[in-house]
Amino acid sequence: MSNTKSTRPTTIPKVPDDKEKSVERFIDPVRSRILNELRVNFQGHSKEFLLKTAKNFAFLSRQYAGSNLQSTSVSVPLVDTYADGDIIGHRMALVIHEKPGKMRVLLQHSSPADHMSCLLAAMAQSAEKVVAQILEGEKGRVVFGMLDTKIC
Repeated sequence: MSNTKSTRPTTIPKVPDDKEKSVERFIDPVRSRILNELRVNFQGHSKEFLLKTAKNFAFLSRQYAGSNLQSTSVSVPLVDTYADGDIIGHRMALVIHEKPGKMRVLLQHSSPADHMSCLLAAMAQSAEKVVAQILEGEKGRVVFGMLDTKIC
């Protein structure tokens, strides 16, 4: 047996020097779940708009439930409202499922059937306002402006 060291390069990944870069690579499972639910129902909206909305929804969810929130405990249901067999509107909510049979609605809005884009815009605007109130006085996070009146 030989006591020589291998000259092969190691495959250990290098840790980024900049903490900010390593944070950007982390995929938040709560935000990812919310984003996926938004993408299913709102494909016509820009990726940037959906990403920002999902980020605010995830922030609000964690503010309420704590940092150990599991992605399976958050949902963004979109339901149709019916009258006489016809769809007359839509309802959307940001929901935290605390335990079986118990949930907390953090945000909710409804809209007429032909105003689906307005529903998401209203939810996004509400989330933005609440995040701004929570972070009031904090300068480290920029709260974005999302409501475009051309949407409605």
